[in-house]
This record gives sequence, structure tokens and C-alpha cells, in this order.
Amino acid sequence: MKKKRIEKKGYTLLEVILSVALIALLLIPISNMIMTAMKSNKRADIRQDGAVVGQQVLEELKTFNSLSSSTPINLLDGVTHFDVVAASTTATKTVYSGEMRDGKQKYEVNVIAEKDSNFNNYMAATSTPSSKPDTDYSFILKFKTDGTQNVVCFNGGEINIPYTSGSDTKLLLYLRRDASNPNNLTLKLYDYTGDNAQKATPLCQNTINDYDATSNSTKNLVKIELDASFTGRNNGNDPGTIPIIVDSNSTNVVLDIVKEKETKGKVSVISSLANDNGRISFDGNPQNASKETFTAKQNIKRQDTEDITAIGDLYNITVVVKNNGEEIFRSQTSSNLN
Repeated sequence: MKKKRIEKKGYTLLEVILSVALIALLLIPISNMIMTAMKSNKRADIRQDGAVVGQQVLEELKTFNSLSSSTPINLLDGVTHFDVVAASTTATKTVYSGEMRDGKQKYEVNVIAEKDSNFNNYMAATSTPSSKPDTDYSFILKFKTDGTQNVVCFNGGEINIPYTSGSDTKLLLYLRRDASNPNNLTLKLYDYTGDNAQKATPLCQNTINDYDATSNSTKNLVKIELDASFTGRNNGNDPGTIPIIVDSNSTNVVLDIVKEKETKGKVSVISSLANDNGRISFDGNPQNASKETFTAKQNIKRQDTEDITAIGDLYNITVVVKNNGEEIFRSQTSSNLN
């Protein structure tokens, strides 16, 4: 018997060519996906490292108490510096630029320092206020916080400042010179929450003869002191800040605001003048405008009771980091700068 031979069919050349072509077509998009993923990961690393660089610069700038519109910014490493590339004639805006490296990557860093026009600093950096003894003041109001209660200490007593949940706690400081006896100065402190102080009984009040024989004039000095415990508890629009409206018929009252280093609370002071002749002076700088409203934050006088150096203007500092022309980091902080 003859054995029947079974032949096994192999792949033809055409089938092999088609298979290779199909695999090649599939590999192209797969390789593109792999390359794109690798580039994305590398770019993400660059952006992350750039953000670290930018945050490092921003945090270091927070420690500065002065910047110049004519000299570079020198960082603490003693190597990195940012040159002035643009500055306004009034020094309200200055742009600095420099380079920083992180590994093999080079980053362009721009620092923009721009004066905040919404911040009124009534203590110019050129002024040199002197520390005054308490005996120089006609009245002293000391604010502190006892637990959750804001308290004002005045004339040997302590008065709780009313607190209304959901309302903006506000006070009115009412100062009057006696027309018949101009040496007599009266101070009244009202709860002005809801702008309804005139119908309420003063939280505290006192009238004194503040004539100073040494200077042959009235003292005209009122001190607001913020204790280290003061938090300015306020459930209104600006928690931590208590607005004080000053209403005076005296033309020369000087208001000093002093806070301790640990003080977290603030007061904002608004002048609400009673007549066209009245004015309030902050640290000796008279504000003359009749019916003018201005706000002075707690640092118009001095930063704390130990350091009475002048406080500079408020600047918004923006740090921008770029890599190969692409912006990869931008952040901003604010600081008082001379």
C-alpha cells in the first residue's frame, strides 16, 4: 500500500509582506503614544521644578523689608540676582529679571513689585515717630480679647464690646472740645453696629482738662493700644478687624495706634468729620478734607511697642517663572516695603 503524503501549506510571500506592513502600521501610533507620554512626563517635571523655583523666590522675598527701583535683588545664596529691567519714574512699579537653574534646566524669573494704590499709609517711611509716655496722652483706649469677648480698657475700667452674630461690629469714637472751655476734651465711645450710635448710651465716656503747662497748649493726643491678646473678633465682612469711626470737632487731635508684636487683631480707622473745620491727624499728618473718609490700618503708627521704625508702603509682589518662553509658574504676595 502506498502511503498518502500530506502536504503542509506555508505562508506565501504576499502574506508575510502584508503581516509586516500591518504590524508596522500598528507600531507607528503606539510609538507616537509612548513618545508623547515621555515628553509629557518630562514637561511635567520641568513645570514642577519651575514651581519649586518660583515658590523659593517668593518665600525669600517675603523676608525683605526694602527693594530699590535702581539696584538688583540679591538672593541669600549670594549668587542669584535679578536686575532691574523696567521701573516707573515714581517707583510705583519695578520689574526685575534673572535666571535660575535646577539641574540641567534654565528658568527665566521675573519679579514685579507694584505699589498697592488701595492702601493708605499714614506713616511715611521718612518719618521718625518718637515713643511717647502715657502721660502725654489725653486719653488711652486699650483693646484686648478675653476668651471670645473683645474688651476695651478705659479710665480704670473694662467694658465689653457688643458682639452680634452676623453683623459687622463697629465703634464710634466721639471727641469734642468744649466751646466755652477749650481746655476740656470729652471722649465718648459708642457701639456703632448698624450705624445707630446716636440713639445709644456710650459704652464709656470721660471729660478732662488736658491743658499742658509745659507746652502751654492742650495735649490733643489719643492713643489706641492693641494688646497681644486682641483678636478683633468680628462676624462681619472683615473678620479680625474692628472699624472705628472717629468724629471730632477739634482741629488738632492726633491719634496714635500702637500694637504689640503678637497682636493678631486689627482696627481700621475712618474719619467722619463733624464740620468743615474739623480734622484728624494721624501721627502728626493732618487729614484736612471735610467729610472725607479714609481708612488707616493698624500699622499706621508703628509695627509694635518695641520697634517704632517707620513702616513702608504696601507692595504686591508677583513672581513669574518661564521655561523656553512658556510661563509655568505665577504667584503673588504682599509686603510692606521701604
